Amino acid sequence: EELSKMSDTEVARAIPRLAVISRALPTDKSRLVRIAQEAELVVGMTGDGINDAPALKAADVGFAMGSGTDIAKSAADIVILDNSFSAASKTILYGRTIFKSIRKFITFQLIMNFAACGVSLIGQIIGIDSPITIIQMLWVNIIMDTLGGLAFAGEPPLEYYMHERPKRRDEPILSREMLHQIFLSGAYTLAMCTVFLTSGYFKELYGYRASPDAFLTAFYVLFIFAGIFNCFSARSERLWILSNIGKNKLFVFIMLLISSIQIMMIYFGGSLFRCIPLTARELALTISLAFSVIPFDIIRRIVYKLK
Repeated sequence: EELSKMSDTEVARAIPRLAVISRALPTDKSRLVRIAQEAELVVGMTGDGINDAPALKAADVGFAMGSGTDIAKSAADIVILDNSFSAASKTILYGRTIFKSIRKFITFQLIMNFAACGVSLIGQIIGIDSPITIIQMLWVNIIMDTLGGLAFAGEPPLEYYMHERPKRRDEPILSREMLHQIFLSGAYTLAMCTVFLTSGYFKELYGYRASPDAFLTAFYVLFIFAGIFNCFSARSERLWILSNIGKNKLFVFIMLLISSIQIMMIYFGGSLFRCIPLTARELALTISLAFSVIPFDIIRRIVYKLK
């Protein structure tokens, strides 16, 4: 009764502090949806009756009770089978988790595509026609697409996601922080690869003059492991990149699988993958160099958060 006496303007002002509306009518629900959407809020509405259907349909997300009418279920976006309002919270949590997983995967994809395109272009400029061969690039694509997608698909729903503000309707898939990470991490990975390809020190270290195969094998290892470590950086939003890593065992398994296959490729890939065996020292040095993408990204995050 109190709500019906209020004007739309008064209701709009009251919405941020409203917690419970007792004995709400279906018309009250429709009115609340309309006023909240006019205030550019993203609206979820629950209901189970025939008269709730307009509000369920108009809301951005309509939740119908599993025991409700067929009309309400048809009008809703999601049906809560157990009739528990706590299920709505779980739905929001898993929805936010999926959205974050998509963003993490896109971040990883664009960092590595940035680096791969740059390496191919710079390789032509400095006289190395194929820093990465077509067969090697196929393996890179498997890592970036299939295995990367599976790894991020197992990200756990974390409680702190529920403390974040809801996303706007016009929220871009690429956030400012994502663009910051993509550009700087991609640029660092590309710069590291470029220095490796052009540096006389690394060419001499891997015996480039005697045979370029060991040098190009080391570069292939560098690029793949830089991708693996960038995958770790893209996965975590926290400064500590291993935050909650134990809750995504699939991610750990896939990263170990990629690393194992890559090392086997070095020693058994032969001419098919243009690989020759590296010494333990050469392999350790190359992986250590690739690992530098992680401290770089930690510093980038600190600077970004301070700004």
